Amino acid sequence: MEVPHPFTALRKWMFPCQSDKLIVSSGGSVAITVISGGQTGVDRAAFDVALAWGVAIAGWVPAGRVDENGLIDDRYPNLREADSADPAVRTALNVRDSDGTLMISRGPLLAGSCRAVESAEKLGRPLLLLDLAQESRSVCIDQAVGWIHANQIQHLHIGGPRQSEDPAIYDHAMHVITGILSRLVVPPQHGSDSTSSNRRLPSGSSSQASAPNGSSRGGSAAEAPSPRAVLIQP
Repeated sequence: MEVPHPFTALRKWMFPCQSDKLIVSSGGSVAITVISGGQTGVDRAAFDVALAWGVAIAGWVPAGRVDENGLIDDRYPNLREADSADPAVRTALNVRDSDGTLMISRGPLLAGSCRAVESAEKLGRPLLLLDLAQESRSVCIDQAVGWIHANQIQHLHIGGPRQSEDPAIYDHAMHVITGILSRLVVPPQHGSDSTSSNRRLPSGSSSQASAPNGSSRGGSAAEAPSPRAVLIQP
């Protein structure tokens, strides 16, 4: 059974590379897109892990395509600039244009992340808060996977603290998101390239968890794998 998504027209414009329908069936599969605002920290970890797993990325970013350190690298495709440079504007747009918002932190959320929570609650969107200071990484991954399946999330918005708020959050978020995607998606196959050797996630983590067909942080957007990963149905 195919059910048109309530925001079909908007999604078609926002994510032209993705299907305009959400497939709801016990045995089917759907494309998944990771959405974030492109900020340092959790946002950037979400993009880097998604690209490493062949998952499409997209999202609204502040006017000028900037993060706290300057311009957001061109290696991240499908990003659209909001009309305002205020990060709160792009946060609200990303919550609006996603099926659910996943927040990852190590302790209480700060002002910027709280705005995402407020937007999700105001719009009645599914919302999950993962506090790594309260729960183990494995428990957080289990919670996220179950929540994504339960809410049939196709466009997943991921957010949390920026690097300046928590210098270690990129590494922690990267491992959690890797754990989530490893249980959600079938990695894309690239012929002989998929059987040669495992590439690694972007540098920035001391352990650099492995992921199939990943790309290095220094690579260009052209080197990122095609967004052909699909959700594994429970």
